[in-house]
Amino acid sequence: MGVELYNRRAALTVAPITGEEGIKIEGLRIAFEIEKTSTSEANKGTIRIYNLAEQTRDWLQAKDQAIVLEAGYLELVQRLFAGVIDRLEHKREGVNMVTEIECKDGGLDLRDPEFHRSYPAGSSKTAIIRDIIAAMPHTDQGALIAAGISGTTPGKLSLSGGCKRVLDRLARSWDFEWSIQDGALQVLEEGEALTPSALAIVLTPDTGLLGVPTKTDRGAKFSSLLLPSIKPGTYVSIESEFLTGSYKADSMRHVGDTHGNDWNTETEGRRLT
Repeated sequence: MGVELYNRRAALTVAPITGEEGIKIEGLRIAFEIEKTSTSEANKGTIRIYNLAEQTRDWLQAKDQAIVLEAGYLELVQRLFAGVIDRLEHKREGVNMVTEIECKDGGLDLRDPEFHRSYPAGSSKTAIIRDIIAAMPHTDQGALIAAGISGTTPGKLSLSGGCKRVLDRLARSWDFEWSIQDGALQVLEEGEALTPSALAIVLTPDTGLLGVPTKTDRGAKFSSLLLPSIKPGTYVSIESEFLTGSYKADSMRHVGDTHGNDWNTETEGRRLT
């Protein structure tokens, strides 16, 4: 990996979704649990911050706040999660005042915007996907690399409903998987990775692999030191005496505490051939 995995770092940026300036919280105890999947359901995160100033706690109460959580190590801090605040609570735990934030990736755009449009035969499938993304005001375009969205529609196409529902319908018809990852919508081929093998994350006991990887019906489960770079769709190569193989990361759970024991990533991957 070329980076020493020590000296934990975490920072949380909070700002209104309307684009006004926000605040960055760092140097305090920050604990988190982030769950990501390659499905169209929202990724979720719970973040706990210890002993924020009262003024900061009051500021966080504002409606429609976006967050970006960064975490990593002294030499490498990366984005771990981006989303919107779904629930916020301040509570006393012993001598500590703990601010607990529950957040969702793409939460507003998976719930609110609708899409109503008709297309003639011969319309570009990729252009249709881009039109839907454009109707989701808080979502950027990510990788669009599924074979199912290449080419054109064979006949007329009428789409109407919530953006998420429309995309789910197209995914079934055109055979692709889609998800929102850190605010960007990505479309992938089922069973294919987002990144090529040449850019695979190679996990060995020397590069952060923890414990013994276990085989599953579809691939493998494995744990590592915290690696924000493992995201849904990432190509991961496992090299250990117990298991060797190549996998597409389907789901992962990032757990960390700047002042505790947790600082790891648990991944479930689908076998690549």
